[in-house]
Amino acid sequence: MRLVGEILAWLLLAVGLVWMVLPTPFGFVLVGLGLALLISTNRRAAKWFRRLRARVRTVDKTVREAEKHLPKEARRPFEETDPDKEARQKKEDGPDSAP
Repeated sequence: MRLVGEILAWLLLAVGLVWMVLPTPFGFVLVGLGLALLISTNRRAAKWFRRLRARVRTVDKTVREAEKHLPKEARRPFEETDPDKEARQKKEDGPDSAP
C-alpha cells in the first residue's frame, strides 16, 4: 500500500508541476497534495522537507500560511515536518510542565 501511495504522490507532483503553467491555480493544489502524500509515505522525503523548511525560511513561511487553510488530516504531514516543532511545543507548554 505504501508503494501505491508513493507512486500516486509522484504522479500528483508531476501533474501539478505541469499544470502550474496553465492559467488555473489547480497545479498548486496538486503539488500540495502530492507533497503531503509523499511526506506521509516516505521518511526520506519527510526528512528532506524538514531540512528544506529549516534552511529556506520562505518555504517554511509559505507552508505555515497554507496549513491554516488545510483540513486537519491534510495538515498533519506538514506539521510533522515543522523544523521548530519542538521549540514551539516547549514554549506553549511553559517551564512549569517540564517532566
